[in-house]
Amino acid sequence: MLLALDLGTRTGYAMAGDAGSIDSGSISFAPRTGDPRGRRYHKFRIWLSSLPLPDRVVFEEVRGHRGTLAAQIYGGLEAILLQWCESRSIPYRGI
Repeated sequence: MLLALDLGTRTGYAMAGDAGSIDSGSISFAPRTGDPRGRRYHKFRIWLSSLPLPDRVVFEEVRGHRGTLAAQIYGGLEAILLQWCESRSIPYRGI
Protein backbone atom coordinates (compact mmCIF):
# COMPACT_ATOMS: atom_id res chain seq x y z
CA MET A 1 0.00 0.00 0.00
CA LEU A 2 1.18 3.50 -0.85
CA LEU A 3 0.29 6.45 1.39
CA ALA A 4 0.50 9.89 -0.24
CA LEU A 5 0.19 13.03 1.90
CA ASP A 6 -0.17 16.78 1.39
CA LEU A 7 0.84 18.01 4.85
CA GLY A 8 -0.88 20.98 6.45
CA THR A 9 -3.51 21.96 8.97
CA ARG A 10 -5.92 20.29 6.55
CA THR A 11 -3.89 17.29 5.39
CA GLY A 12 -4.85 15.63 2.15
CA TYR A 13 -4.25 11.92 1.81
CA ALA A 14 -4.59 9.07 -0.66
CA MET A 15 -4.01 5.40 0.05
CA ALA A 16 -3.57 3.08 -2.90
CA GLY A 17 -3.92 -0.64 -2.27
CA ASP A 18 -2.51 -3.55 -4.25
CA ALA A 19 -5.88 -4.34 -5.82
CA GLY A 20 -6.07 -0.88 -7.36
CA SER A 21 -8.40 0.52 -4.71
CA ILE A 22 -7.88 4.14 -3.68
CA ASP A 23 -9.13 5.83 -0.53
CA SER A 24 -8.63 9.59 -0.39
CA GLY A 25 -9.78 12.65 1.46
CA SER A 26 -8.59 15.24 3.91
CA ILE A 27 -8.49 15.58 7.66
CA SER A 28 -8.16 18.71 9.77
CA PHE A 29 -5.61 18.96 12.54
CA ALA A 30 -6.64 22.50 13.50
CA PRO A 31 -6.55 22.98 17.26
CA ARG A 32 -9.65 24.08 19.12
CA THR A 33 -9.66 27.32 21.07
CA GLY A 34 -7.68 26.83 24.25
CA ASP A 35 -5.86 23.70 23.05
CA PRO A 36 -2.14 23.52 23.84
CA ARG A 37 0.19 24.29 20.91
CA GLY A 38 1.20 20.66 20.51
CA ARG A 39 -2.33 19.29 20.16
CA ARG A 40 -2.36 19.35 16.34
CA TYR A 41 0.82 17.27 16.25
CA HIS A 42 -0.54 14.83 18.81
CA LYS A 43 -3.72 14.41 16.72
CA PHE A 44 -1.59 13.85 13.59
CA ARG A 45 0.47 11.12 15.29
CA ILE A 46 -2.69 9.36 16.53
CA TRP A 47 -4.20 9.53 13.04
CA LEU A 48 -1.07 8.08 11.42
CA SER A 49 -1.06 5.23 13.92
CA SER A 50 -4.70 4.43 13.13
CA LEU A 51 -3.89 3.73 9.46
CA PRO A 52 -2.97 0.33 8.07
CA LEU A 53 0.83 0.26 7.75
CA PRO A 54 1.83 1.32 4.26
CA ASP A 55 4.67 -0.21 2.27
CA ARG A 56 5.91 3.29 1.46
CA VAL A 57 5.02 6.95 1.98
CA VAL A 58 5.31 9.94 -0.33
CA PHE A 59 4.56 13.52 0.61
CA GLU A 60 4.62 16.91 -1.02
CA GLU A 61 7.97 18.45 -0.19
CA VAL A 62 7.32 22.17 0.15
CA ARG A 63 10.31 24.48 -0.33
CA GLY A 64 8.59 27.79 0.47
CA HIS A 65 5.62 29.00 2.51
CA ARG A 66 3.54 32.15 2.47
CA GLY A 67 3.95 32.73 6.18
CA THR A 68 5.89 31.78 9.25
CA LEU A 69 3.05 29.85 10.90
CA ALA A 70 2.48 27.71 7.78
CA ALA A 71 6.19 26.87 7.68
CA GLN A 72 6.22 25.93 11.37
CA ILE A 73 3.15 23.71 11.02
CA TYR A 74 4.52 21.98 7.92
CA GLY A 75 7.89 21.40 9.59
CA GLY A 76 6.27 19.91 12.69
CA LEU A 77 4.05 17.57 10.68
CA GLU A 78 6.95 16.54 8.45
CA ALA A 79 9.14 15.76 11.47
CA ILE A 80 6.44 13.57 13.01
CA LEU A 81 5.83 11.80 9.69
CA LEU A 82 9.53 11.07 9.14
CA GLN A 83 10.00 9.82 12.71
CA TRP A 84 6.87 7.65 12.37
CA CYS A 85 8.22 6.13 9.13
CA GLU A 86 11.73 5.62 10.52
CA SER A 87 10.47 3.88 13.66
CA ARG A 88 8.49 1.44 11.48
CA SER A 89 11.13 1.00 8.73
CA ILE A 90 8.74 2.43 6.14
CA PRO A 91 10.50 3.98 3.13
CA TYR A 92 9.48 7.59 2.48
CA ARG A 93 10.17 10.26 -0.09
CA GLY A 94 9.34 13.93 -0.49
CA ILE A 95 8.32 14.85 -4.02
